Amino acid sequence: MKCLVLGGGGTVGVALLYLLKKAGIAASVVDPQKPAHYPVHEKRLKDTLLEWREEAYTLEMLDERLKAEPFDAVIDLAPSLDKP
Repeated sequence: MKCLVLGGGGTVGVALLYLLKKAGIAASVVDPQKPAHYPVHEKRLKDTLLEWREEAYTLEMLDERLKAEPFDAVIDLAPSLDKP
């Protein structure tokens, strides 16, 4: 299973990544800021964390990404993504 996590750089997002690791679920994260101690998290989450894109997504960017790459779930923790 593969998830896209929007806004995963905060404490909730990091905790979610560790839960996904326990469940055996891979994740790609999009957040303009990486969490504190990112290198430690990156090492511990090496089999779970597929990539980290340091950018803020718009709805158009999200739509393009979802059309280009299949995900089983999208988890939105981003406070700034424009939502309908």
